[in-house]
Amino acid sequence: MRRRRRRDEDVDSMIVITEDGTRLRCTISALGREDAPRWIVMDSDANQYIGPLVESGRSPDAVQKLISSWWATRPKDAVER
Repeated sequence: MRRRRRRDEDVDSMIVITEDGTRLRCTISALGREDAPRWIVMDSDANQYIGPLVESGRSPDAVQKLISSWWATRPKDAVER
Protein backbone atom coordinates (compact mmCIF):
# COMPACT_ATOMS: atom_id res chain seq x y z
CA MET A 1 0.00 0.00 0.00
CA ARG A 2 1.38 3.37 -0.99
CA ARG A 3 1.52 5.94 1.77
CA ARG A 4 0.65 9.53 1.03
CA ARG A 5 3.08 12.25 1.84
CA ARG A 6 1.79 14.74 4.37
CA ARG A 7 2.04 17.59 1.87
CA ASP A 8 -0.11 15.80 -0.73
CA GLU A 9 -3.43 17.59 -1.03
CA ASP A 10 -6.13 14.96 -1.02
CA VAL A 11 -9.84 15.26 -0.28
CA ASP A 12 -12.60 12.68 0.03
CA SER A 13 -15.44 15.16 0.47
CA MET A 14 -15.92 18.80 -0.41
CA ILE A 15 -18.35 21.51 -1.47
CA VAL A 16 -18.09 22.79 -5.05
CA ILE A 17 -19.84 25.91 -6.34
CA THR A 18 -20.25 25.72 -10.11
CA GLU A 19 -20.14 28.56 -12.62
CA ASP A 20 -23.95 28.76 -12.62
CA GLY A 21 -23.91 29.20 -8.83
CA THR A 22 -25.09 25.68 -7.98
CA ARG A 23 -23.74 24.41 -4.66
CA LEU A 24 -22.79 20.72 -4.78
CA ARG A 25 -21.63 18.35 -2.03
CA CYS A 26 -19.15 15.90 -3.52
CA THR A 27 -17.91 12.64 -1.99
CA ILE A 28 -15.88 9.74 -3.33
CA SER A 29 -17.45 6.31 -3.65
CA ALA A 30 -16.61 2.98 -5.26
CA LEU A 31 -19.82 1.75 -6.84
CA GLY A 32 -20.59 -1.94 -7.10
CA ARG A 33 -17.72 -3.85 -8.63
CA GLU A 34 -16.11 -0.85 -10.25
CA ASP A 35 -12.38 -0.60 -9.65
CA ALA A 36 -12.24 3.13 -10.26
CA PRO A 37 -14.02 5.34 -7.70
CA ARG A 38 -16.35 8.11 -8.83
CA TRP A 39 -17.49 11.39 -7.39
CA ILE A 40 -21.01 11.23 -6.00
CA VAL A 41 -22.58 14.67 -6.28
CA MET A 42 -25.57 15.96 -4.30
CA ASP A 43 -27.34 19.19 -5.15
CA SER A 44 -29.26 21.46 -2.75
CA ASP A 45 -32.50 19.53 -3.45
CA ALA A 46 -30.80 16.31 -2.24
CA ASN A 47 -30.71 14.86 -5.78
CA GLN A 48 -27.71 12.56 -6.13
CA TYR A 49 -25.71 12.13 -9.31
CA ILE A 50 -23.02 9.67 -10.26
CA GLY A 51 -20.31 12.07 -11.29
CA PRO A 52 -17.01 11.75 -13.10
CA LEU A 53 -14.25 9.30 -12.31
CA VAL A 54 -11.92 10.41 -9.54
CA GLU A 55 -8.66 11.67 -11.02
CA SER A 56 -5.22 11.63 -9.44
CA GLY A 57 -5.25 15.39 -8.90
CA ARG A 58 -7.58 15.86 -5.93
CA SER A 59 -6.57 19.29 -4.76
CA PRO A 60 -9.54 21.61 -4.12
CA ASP A 61 -8.78 23.52 -7.35
CA ALA A 62 -8.56 20.33 -9.43
CA VAL A 63 -11.81 18.96 -8.00
CA GLN A 64 -13.56 22.32 -8.51
CA LYS A 65 -12.52 22.33 -12.16
CA LEU A 66 -13.45 18.66 -12.75
CA ILE A 67 -16.88 18.85 -11.09
CA SER A 68 -17.76 22.22 -12.66
CA SER A 69 -16.91 20.92 -16.12
CA TRP A 70 -18.87 17.71 -15.53
CA TRP A 71 -21.88 19.64 -14.17
CA ALA A 72 -22.01 21.90 -17.22
CA THR A 73 -22.00 18.95 -19.65
CA ARG A 74 -23.90 16.26 -17.72
CA PRO A 75 -27.03 14.72 -19.20
CA LYS A 76 -29.99 16.49 -17.60
CA ASP A 77 -31.62 13.13 -16.83
CA ALA A 78 -28.60 11.85 -14.91
CA VAL A 79 -30.30 12.03 -11.50
CA GLU A 80 -29.69 9.02 -9.28
CA ARG A 81 -32.48 8.87 -6.70
